[in-house]
Amino acid sequence: MKKSIKSIYIFIAGLLTSLFAILFFFGRKKQTIETPAPVIKNDAELNKLEGKAEIVAFQRNEIAKEIETQKQDIAATETVKETLTVKPVAAAKVKEHIVNKTRRTKKQK
Repeated sequence: MKKSIKSIYIFIAGLLTSLFAILFFFGRKKQTIETPAPVIKNDAELNKLEGKAEIVAFQRNEIAKEIETQKQDIAATETVKETLTVKPVAAAKVKEHIVNKTRRTKKQK
């Protein structure tokens, strides 16, 4: 009989310790880990840089389009230059035209 009473006390003690262990393990509130200030600052800087990267990519696309239009304009002017005919003009007429278009000022002493 003493062995059965002893075994019952051991069983109850084991049950109580396991109950306390379970309550201790699951009853603990898990504390949230606060994000350090440098990490928050770094995240903000990364977001700014991502926005700037998007702007740079947009500007690259715009510049690429402008370059293509300029290339097309250059090709068009080169074709016009090839088909352009020049009329010969006398040197006297050219000299007279230049003299008439330039302004002459008197030198001050």
